[in-house]
Amino acid sequence: MKATILAVTVAIVMMVALAYRDSAPVTYVKETIEVVEEPKEAWMLDEEAIQAAKDVIKKKELQAELVSLKELQASTTAKIKSVQAELDSY
Repeated sequence: MKATILAVTVAIVMMVALAYRDSAPVTYVKETIEVVEEPKEAWMLDEEAIQAAKDVIKKKELQAELVSLKELQASTTAKIKSVQAELDSY
């Protein structure tokens, strides 16, 4: 009995939703896109400046990697020392 009531309720809700969907007005919006090219500054066209900027970025990446590796080395060294101390206790 409960399943029948539930099925009828779901069917009624679906029919109301379909009826509402069909009666809703549809509005279309036409949109145009204009592509504007950004003006280039003098340094943007200078190959040396571009290479210098790339070098600075690469240097920062390498510095960050070095810091990460040093932290890993410190934690690994501490773990090695603790394992060695425990091993020496036997």
